[in-house]
Amino acid sequence: MPSKSASDKEIWRWTETTSPDEVTEEHVRVAYRVNLPICSTSCRRNCKGNPNCLVNLGEKEWLKEIRDEHWYQMDDPEEEKRTKEDLVGLKNLGATCYVNTFLQVWFHNRQFREAIYKWRPLDKEWGKDQPLEDGVLAAIPDESLQPTSICGHLQLLFALLQFSKRRYIDPSNFINCLGLDAALQQDAQEFSKLLISLLEGTLKEQPNARVRNVIEQQFSGQYSYVTRCNHCGNCSERPSRFYELDLNIKGHKQLEDSLSEFLKEEKLEGANQYLCEKCNCKRNATRCIKLQTLPPVLNIQLLRFVFDRHSGTKKKLNNFLQFPEEIDMSKHLARRDNSAMYDLEAVLIHRGPTAYSGHYVAHIRSHGDGGVWFKFNDEEIQKMEGKNLKLGCEDELSAGKEGKRPKVPKGNHASKNAYMLVYKRRSTDQRGTESHVDNSTTTSNVESLPDYLQELIGRDNEKFEDWLREMVAMRTRNVESGRRMQQEIQTIYKQIHPEDDGRCDWIATEWLKKWLHEDETTGSKVGPINNYKFECKHKNLDPHKVKELKRISSKAADLMFAKYGSDGLQLRMTQSKMCLACVKQKCQVMRIQAQLVADQKFVTDNTKAKCQSEDGFWVGKDSLKQWKRMAVEKVESQFDGEGGGGATEGEEDMEIDDEDQALPNGKSSADGATEGGENGAPPKENGERKDEQDEEEEEEDEEPLVFNEDLLCPHGNLSTDMSQRRLVFAPVWEVLRKYFPESSEFKADSQHCLQCHLADAEDAEQAQQRCDLATEQKKSLSQLFHGRSRPAWKKGESMEVYVAPLPFVEAWRSFLRHPVKADLPTDIVNSSFICAHNGLILDPSTISPIDETSGVALVWPYEWEILKANFIVDQPIRIWKVIADEPCFITEPDLCQTCSQERQLAEHQARFTYSGVKLYIRKYMPEVGENAKAAINFLMEATSPGGSSDQENKDPDFQQNDPKRMKLELDNSSSSRRSSRHRRVRGEKEVMVSSTNTLKELKIKVMHAFSVAPFDQTLLFRGKPLQDNEATLSHLGVMPEALITLIVDSPICEDPLAMDEIARASSVPEAGFKGTGLQSS
Repeated sequence: MPSKSASDKEIWRWTETTSPDEVTEEHVRVAYRVNLPICSTSCRRNCKGNPNCLVNLGEKEWLKEIRDEHWYQMDDPEEEKRTKEDLVGLKNLGATCYVNTFLQVWFHNRQFREAIYKWRPLDKEWGKDQPLEDGVLAAIPDESLQPTSICGHLQLLFALLQFSKRRYIDPSNFINCLGLDAALQQDAQEFSKLLISLLEGTLKEQPNARVRNVIEQQFSGQYSYVTRCNHCGNCSERPSRFYELDLNIKGHKQLEDSLSEFLKEEKLEGANQYLCEKCNCKRNATRCIKLQTLPPVLNIQLLRFVFDRHSGTKKKLNNFLQFPEEIDMSKHLARRDNSAMYDLEAVLIHRGPTAYSGHYVAHIRSHGDGGVWFKFNDEEIQKMEGKNLKLGCEDELSAGKEGKRPKVPKGNHASKNAYMLVYKRRSTDQRGTESHVDNSTTTSNVESLPDYLQELIGRDNEKFEDWLREMVAMRTRNVESGRRMQQEIQTIYKQIHPEDDGRCDWIATEWLKKWLHEDETTGSKVGPINNYKFECKHKNLDPHKVKELKRISSKAADLMFAKYGSDGLQLRMTQSKMCLACVKQKCQVMRIQAQLVADQKFVTDNTKAKCQSEDGFWVGKDSLKQWKRMAVEKVESQFDGEGGGGATEGEEDMEIDDEDQALPNGKSSADGATEGGENGAPPKENGERKDEQDEEEEEEDEEPLVFNEDLLCPHGNLSTDMSQRRLVFAPVWEVLRKYFPESSEFKADSQHCLQCHLADAEDAEQAQQRCDLATEQKKSLSQLFHGRSRPAWKKGESMEVYVAPLPFVEAWRSFLRHPVKADLPTDIVNSSFICAHNGLILDPSTISPIDETSGVALVWPYEWEILKANFIVDQPIRIWKVIADEPCFITEPDLCQTCSQERQLAEHQARFTYSGVKLYIRKYMPEVGENAKAAINFLMEATSPGGSSDQENKDPDFQQNDPKRMKLELDNSSSSRRSSRHRRVRGEKEVMVSSTNTLKELKIKVMHAFSVAPFDQTLLFRGKPLQDNEATLSHLGVMPEALITLIVDSPICEDPLAMDEIARASSVPEAGFKGTGLQSS
């Protein structure tokens, strides 16, 4: 008995001793693998080749005990519910984390929150924000009750943050009201300034003074610009209000240093002198900022995002800054104030390497919880252990790249990502008492809110409770559905094995797996049973597809078809569907295959030696290579025509070996013919015969080959080409003839085709004539052929030359190299160099010996005479260089100045108009300690005339301007053209560009190649920096395949995500909040 998962060779081995007429029902059962043993549960995986293996299809998960949690298919909805002690988060709508942080900071300011609660719509805002009488609210639909103004949305948002039953709320209505793009990350600091300004203007119209002045009372302070004349001592002050202090952090390590710089004196001298009102003239003076009053809530903006004028983009400063938990601002005030002690209440963090990407979080102290710190990260809110702020490494977006964190004293913190600090004024010396500004979120109760706000909160909480109930019900339904499915599968699987009486059905393995992985709770449903693709041409079960099927009991199949059978298209593959005709045909194919193996060995053994027998037969070389493949295809086509089975999987058994049979001398069995032809044709040059033979073989491979057709000529006779056929012994031919009785037969003494023989003789004579002509012209025009001693304008020498089209010269050289293969040019066409005025458009002074741009080649007079004698010339062009007082050129025909200049201009423009060409970027590696500016100066000097030669040791490209080499190239004007192909060096990279690309676009391509941000790049072309980011490459004079030197101005950023953000920011103009509700368009 075969093994559990028998191979095809094992299953069909009986065909070696059984003819198709002797096939019995038992043979059919073996062919369909019915007799293979039934696998037990100990099988590690399902046996693909055994239709009786019904384990490891996915049934184990259904046969074991399954807990209810498996069917839930959703998280516990109770986890979305807010507990009594929890704070509420805000949903991130894509890139709105910067808005969420400020909303949380403002919400936790009790005075500001209470003022927003007391906001009321004005009469002119009558509508959805207008409070209504009791009893009327319940009848108003949700959409009519929703606020429409920014203050109304902010009021509702704060109320939900305080009284919602949800773990987090959706700020979409507030974001939409502001007109913000939720997918676009904006400048957080600018957003804060604009929204505070907008709210102040809106609240100014409120009748309630606490509401009207809350922005000023909470956030507004005053400082003065004080200017003092050094001559007379007169002081002038210009007061100004502020809502936040913008402090520079570049070059500073502590917040105190940034404050000192903000308040330090500035000297007004020279061109910046101060016009003193008292002196009535310009004088040297000093100017400084003096803090007059500070607000209860002191917002300190750390200028971590700065504008880089060079690149036109923003950069993030990633240096650490130390700041205290408490700060005494009295020493910075113009007048001492004992109530100027401030405590840290919030730290806003930007996590990310650049200004255009990253994530915003906020750390806020909540005094309603005993002064505990919380981290607000959109929907997630984390309560910190203890009462101290712990930044640690949590302000980093990716671990492992934090850098060395400085040591800070107790009561201080340091961060490289903090961009805003919020301090609150302490009213007593006792920190943490009730006199401290209270941030509690429980000081208000819902009854104190306006009726319409209470109604909105109640409705939202009711919707949430309804959603919770629906989710619980859905989980219950999922469990019930899953249990029913489990019971159904267990019932079917218990009776899935075929009965002892042999009754069975065949079901696709793939369908069974999908059925056992069906899960109605997730919408994963199996399709109907479809057995039609397993039918053979006799409308039975195809034996070649048995490995894709499993045998199951008819009882189990009845249950499956009752539920999963397709309407009106049910096709049951029962035991009676095993096809005897297909098995017989397969048996015949296998026997033919076995005979083919023996015949192939015989043919291979008897073609190793070269046949010289007069009794031999001619066989085409390609036919001899592929005869077995053609024999198999012929047999299969016969069975297909008789209505045999589908595509056989006998390809595994009927392997076709078309490799050349190796001969002892290393040649293939198909290459035994002599190299020379019997028709006496001269040998072809440069391996032309081999090239033509390869081309012909490729063409023949494209179409199906008929046996021995490859040795026939177009007239149906024996071809004269000996390279296409092979002489084999008579016994070999008899074997081949057995498979291809209809093929053409040619004995060793068969005559060639007479017509082809005469044509070959004529071709050989013409080829000889072309070879003789090529030899003669190569001898007479040797210098022109080899490109030696070509004409060139030398200083102080007179000269006479003629002009020939460069395409003609190249075609003529090709003919001399391959006289049989290449075409011989017949005409020298110079008319393209003649304008409509019958004048010459070529400027002789700009022509080189071989000028690819102009498409001309200069030839000597004697060469021209030979060319004129052998080819048709439409227009001779002669040029004299005459040495008189000054060198001048005389042309025949005369030069047309106007057309010549137009041609030169067109050629110049063509050189700088290109698309999809390469530029080579080479990064310059500076010496240790060498800065970018020094590197640029060094390279500019090195590439200028007389520049330093030390650079040659660093960059081979700088050796191109070697004076000795240039002199040698000028003197050796007879040398042939050198290759213009660029030689790349290690570390050099290519970028694809077009002439219309701007310098900025090139820098973005360089950024993707080298991970260097555009604002850190300096690009040098021919020793000069490329400037003006908006200029095109054509305008900058950059030509195709030019070498560009890259100098890096600052350390390379290796974060690919940061590079993508910079690329997008560099390619899209920054509009900020233009067009939103924060700023008019």
